[in-house]
Amino acid sequence: MCGLRSSSDRLTSYWSVVSPDKSAAELDAEQWLVVVPIGRERYLPRLCAVPFQRWMLFVAAFIAQFCNGSLYAWSILNDKIDAALGSGDGRQKAVVTFYIACGFLGLASSVFGPFVERHGPRASLFVGTALFFVGNVVAFVSVEFKCYYSLYAGYGVCAGLGFGINYIAPVSALQKWYPDLRGTAGGVAVCGFGAGAAVWGALYEPLAAAVGIGRVFLVMGTGVSLILVLMACVLRTPPPEYIVRGRDVHGLKVTSALLEKDGQSPPNHLATYNHPSASSNTNSDERVSAVLGDFQIINYVKVFDYHEEELGEAEILYHNKIKNLRLRECIWSIDFGILYLVFLTTVVTGIICMSRVYNMAQDIYGVVNRDASNLVMLLAVFNFLGRLLCPILSDGLIRVATLNPAFGRKLVLAAISVIQCILLLVLPSVVRNPATYSTFQGLMFVLTFTYGGALGTIPSLLTDMYGVYNTGTMHGVILTCWSLSAVVGGLTFTWIFDSYGSAQKVDAYVFNFCWLLYLAIAGTVLLPLVRTNPVDRFFPGYQYSLFGRPIYRRIKHDYE
Repeated sequence: MCGLRSSSDRLTSYWSVVSPDKSAAELDAEQWLVVVPIGRERYLPRLCAVPFQRWMLFVAAFIAQFCNGSLYAWSILNDKIDAALGSGDGRQKAVVTFYIACGFLGLASSVFGPFVERHGPRASLFVGTALFFVGNVVAFVSVEFKCYYSLYAGYGVCAGLGFGINYIAPVSALQKWYPDLRGTAGGVAVCGFGAGAAVWGALYEPLAAAVGIGRVFLVMGTGVSLILVLMACVLRTPPPEYIVRGRDVHGLKVTSALLEKDGQSPPNHLATYNHPSASSNTNSDERVSAVLGDFQIINYVKVFDYHEEELGEAEILYHNKIKNLRLRECIWSIDFGILYLVFLTTVVTGIICMSRVYNMAQDIYGVVNRDASNLVMLLAVFNFLGRLLCPILSDGLIRVATLNPAFGRKLVLAAISVIQCILLLVLPSVVRNPATYSTFQGLMFVLTFTYGGALGTIPSLLTDMYGVYNTGTMHGVILTCWSLSAVVGGLTFTWIFDSYGSAQKVDAYVFNFCWLLYLAIAGTVLLPLVRTNPVDRFFPGYQYSLFGRPIYRRIKHDYE
């Protein structure tokens, strides 16, 4: 019994994220660009005389995600691996590796979220890179010995776990360094994944021709791992009392005027300040809801924007309520459950189409290998642009229209969902005409752009809704949507395609587009139910409002 209680306590402790402290040695080492740990609280003497600046993290995060983007170019390897391993029955077996890797990417990103928050991006990338390297070595051996199962275990499971850890670590770090540009930081942190797919797609063909399909994993795995280790030495979290442009990591503006208003003298470093109303011990849900409710009608959309010049009591309460949210409150909230389903519907089409577009171009339009490979690379470019531009657009929309940040990003996500519905409505008629390859390409470009846009916007939306120290875990949990889309959606797509037979390939694609359309419509309908209005979110019970007017309210028994 004691053992069970101890295990439960450890599990509870693991899923209780706290703000990590930094030693004096670590803070001293992090003044410089490259930080190399050699033991507990020990670091190599300065290897690089370049002082660290936060913009350098943009480059490091981009390069790290660029390396992770090699997963997206897997579709180019499918036929080559099947030919090398001799599948025999004509079925596509290599693509299953991609689906397994995506599944374990989501598993790792969710399970290792608290680990990333506790230990930071440096240690996390070291662990993820080790898993990635081992997975590629096993994949090399698998191809040499013609074994699919070890390929699934090596690249699918082991490298997939590495991809998951390496994906969320840079995102979590940049969200903390850029409270003033969360959308841009989130977009830059993930856009390298899309750019990497474009470049790796171009490299795989000549590399396979030069060294053989098996050695592709050995050469690529070694080179990428070395780059990731270097990026791990650059990435880091902010110091404990970090403030940029007058805001702390939570986006809360800290000003001397606000301190003086409360009868306090400003400290030497503004980050040491904690507003009296910010204490989680003195504010109940009822108090928060009451103060926020005063602003429900007056300034419903704009009052909670973290870009305002001064923060009043309601805004401070709102920011600090988010700052003190516990993980279980975030994960089991109604809004996150609905957002999870919405995100699932926005990514399932993109991930399936990106993994199968090479085959679609050949099956429907008879495109030659080189042109199909070029299409894969172009889709990766549009995926990159979507990841980068959509979150930047959300930042611009929030600033220009002075919107609640979470509401502004929800608007961008809504536009993405509507566009995907329109595309999936048109695609069946397009693929039935073999003379519409240019139109098909254009639709795929837009579809991939929206897919990347959803992936780029979601980190900053989660940070705005659930707090910066929950970002890594919440982002990891919602990425299981990506994995479900790849595994369940991808295998469903493949099963339907195989059931139609080789003589009815176009009909198989049309049927698949139809069920994807139904999912996209469901996501579009559900999105308005995700509450970004702080009055509703922190109401003691459940409240849903439209245009600042409550239309449904259920009060907790404790408050009746």
